Amino acid sequence: MEKNYFFKLSTFFSLFLVLTSSLLYSQDISVKSITVNDNAAVCSNAPLDSDIIIEFETNQAFDFRGKTFSVLTTGANPIASQSYTISGTADKFNLPSSGTVTLSLYSSSDLVAPTTDNFFLNNGNTSIQIEFLESDSNGINNILTKQYTVNKLSAPAYENFEFGALYNFPFQNPLKTSVYSPSTIEVFINFDFSPYLRNK
Repeated sequence: MEKNYFFKLSTFFSLFLVLTSSLLYSQDISVKSITVNDNAAVCSNAPLDSDIIIEFETNQAFDFRGKTFSVLTTGANPIASQSYTISGTADKFNLPSSGTVTLSLYSSSDLVAPTTDNFFLNNGNTSIQIEFLESDSNGINNILTKQYTVNKLSAPAYENFEFGALYNFPFQNPLKTSVYSPSTIEVFINFDFSPYLRNK
């Protein structure tokens, strides 16, 4: 009986050590940040003017080259989940120790096939979700979602409209009876298409 007790106890401690070691040395790949236009409200329709920068973090040496991640957007600008592959030739993605890597969704030097999508076509709240898809990681913090408020500039419109007419009455100079001021009439119409004068 005592022998079985010590056998069970030693088995329990062995299992505990194995689990503890695997947790200590497991690979942890996390999505550290998602940045759009320096975290400001998005006010542009051009994709390259609304660059999306992603930062991945690892707790030990890791080669991100050739690895994949997914991007999903919901809200005012929904786009179905799409997978992207990190460039296999860029040495900056091969980390010899713990650290971070940053990449742009629109950069051909960072991704095998960068996106051409416009993530901010409509005004409103848009959420971007990034998920790292490396199967060897333990999945801790490998998903990050960030919400942005899109305030797109309005299209040019008729902001100001002016209509007018001017007429110059001729007057004779009594000292110079042969000289008259000219009779003129002027009609004008002014349009202002500037969106920056709204509510001013």
